[in-house]
Amino acid sequence: MQPHGEAGVRCTDDGVLVVEEIKSTPVARPSHRRQLRLYALCLAASEPGRDVRGRLVLISPADGTTRRVDVPCDPARVRRELDALVKRVVAAAQDAEELRQRRADAAARLAFPYAERRPGQDELETAVGTFGEGIDLPGAALLGAIVVGPSLPPVGFERACMRHHFDRTTGDGFAHAMLFPGMQRVIQAAGRVHRLPTDVGTIILLGKRFATDPYLACLPRSWYSVHPRELVHDEPLLALSEFWSSRAKARVR
Repeated sequence: MQPHGEAGVRCTDDGVLVVEEIKSTPVARPSHRRQLRLYALCLAASEPGRDVRGRLVLISPADGTTRRVDVPCDPARVRRELDALVKRVVAAAQDAEELRQRRADAAARLAFPYAERRPGQDELETAVGTFGEGIDLPGAALLGAIVVGPSLPPVGFERACMRHHFDRTTGDGFAHAMLFPGMQRVIQAAGRVHRLPTDVGTIILLGKRFATDPYLACLPRSWYSVHPRELVHDEPLLALSEFWSSRAKARVR
């Protein structure tokens, strides 16, 4: 069986250049056709005046049968589709950058409520950037972690491209480009508290979004018994007090 994705060019007897791409699948997907048309466009640009066509060679992994599918490759149409795609991606990136700038401007206008720096503030600011990494604070060295809001990646051109790609391929670009990377960082930060089975501590996820889908669905299964909504507390201070009180009583026994 030919390797998946192998491509080549051959010239027919009447001088037509045919771009052939071999796929180890019995079905031609839309993404296969788009990719082949791009190959044909590049070939047409390097061979002006030549008739360029595309052909998918589909080989079934199950029985090895081969099927050939001709793919129309009008260079002008492919350029229009490519230009439209680039415009959509650039527009999405510009919108994301404008949103980022509006948020940054709003944050810059916020006034810090205390005139002087308070005890522990320097350590807290340092911890914000390092506690998501592979540090080890065993036992009572770290008794809790507070994660303020889902740690979504900053918006930008790369994220906009990723989101657009997954919107087209899976229909859920936000999850792949923003949600999953952000919640992974949240879980990594929480993991600093529980490095060993004997570690005891509290993990506080601060923010309304943590209590809603799709963020709630990303929390590890080991954190709850039946449903992640068990982790939502209307009285968090009371829940913390009860937890540590029960731990103290267990030590006394």
